[in-house]
Amino acid sequence: MLDATIVAEALGEFVVPVPLTGALMAVAAISKHGDDNQKERYLHGIANGSIRVAYGIKRNHAALHSEGNLVTGRSAVIADVDGASHYLLNAGDKLLVVDCSAPGIRVENLKNVDRTRSFAIASFDNTDCDVIAPGYSEVGVTTRLL
Repeated sequence: MLDATIVAEALGEFVVPVPLTGALMAVAAISKHGDDNQKERYLHGIANGSIRVAYGIKRNHAALHSEGNLVTGRSAVIADVDGASHYLLNAGDKLLVVDCSAPGIRVENLKNVDRTRSFAIASFDNTDCDVIAPGYSEVGVTTRLL
């Protein structure tokens, strides 16, 4: 997290509108709770920019359900969706990573006064996903996960 602090400070010096939060949350969750395959699949891509993560982790607004590696339902608001390749989502007691190009996703873009950020709500119909942190609510709220 010290590295993230340095990056955030450098970006904040000039108020650079970059999607840093999703990357930080995904790296923290995958590093702490992901298996070796997930770490191999995602961390390098996030670091080199080939994987860009949007996040929708607000627990009390999500109506997502996952069974195995499939997710169904409607997300909470997802932040930084423009240009994202993956979503980090809350599905009850699980954190999921979903490839934005997977079949079964319908995205509804939301109007926003902040032109530096994009928001959407996504619906999933038996869409493939990676379960990163099953049972993470036992650990505590999302901020404690990170």
